[in-house]
This record gives sequence, structure tokens and C-alpha cells, in this order.
Amino acid sequence: MTTNRKTIWNAEIDAKLENLWKANLPLWKIAMELGLSPASIQTRASRRGLRQRRRADVIKVSSDGKANWTLEEIDELKKMRTRGDSNRMMADRFGRSASAIISQLSKLSREGVPTVTTREMRPCLICKKPFGSEGWTNRQCKPCFLYNTYLE
Repeated sequence: MTTNRKTIWNAEIDAKLENLWKANLPLWKIAMELGLSPASIQTRASRRGLRQRRRADVIKVSSDGKANWTLEEIDELKKMRTRGDSNRMMADRFGRSASAIISQLSKLSREGVPTVTTREMRPCLICKKPFGSEGWTNRQCKPCFLYNTYLE
């Protein structure tokens, strides 16, 4: 049986929140630092009277108004991608649109960062054994593919 546990805010946690808030850290980083949800952090900041921040205050913005990716965000995005997290999960995590996530992932894939795709069991066209296929274009298991490539 699980119980809903509310965080008991105290002076120490409030002081940490104020310091991190004033340092203009993104909401998700503050939440990770304090071990709380971003919604909880936002609510508490509002109740404590901390000024509302614009996104441009928190994330450096380029001259065309687009938010630049920090190195920490890119590292986290790579980790999430290799774990196989969905684009929607990543968009929620970074507070960006799904199209921004897809765009950044395409840049990373051009740089050689491996991506994980969902795998579906399909029969190999050569040996007929089921294997984890990465899509409808991937129809040969790895041994058959390597064998046929070696023959050519």
C-alpha cells in the first residue's frame, strides 16, 4: 500500500530554494537538487513571493530568440536517448517543444551519437528466425546481414 507523502517545507529547504532560484537555475535542475517535483518547486516559489522568471532569464537565448542548449542539457539528452526515452518525455524534461527535441536529436545523430529505437520481433527474411528489428526496413538478423555483406 502506498501513501501520498507531502513534503514538509522548512527554513533550510526554503533557503536552498531561494539561493537556487536567484542563481537562475532551470526549474528541473532546482527540482533535482532538492529532490522534489518541478510543480512543487514552482508552487513553493510562488507562495514565498519569489519573482516569476522569464525563460530568457534562465536559459541563454540566441539573437534569433531561440534558447541555446547547454552542455549539461545535451549530455542529459544523450543519456535519455540511449535509454530509449520518448521525445515527449524529453520535451517535458527540458521544457521544450517536441520539435526542438527532434531537431537537436537529428543534430546529434549527424555527429554520430547512437540513438535507440523501439524494437519489434520480426522473422528474418533469410533464416526465418525471429529477431529484434528496428523498423520495417530492417528485415535481416545481424548474422545473416553480416554473412551476406561478407559475400558481396
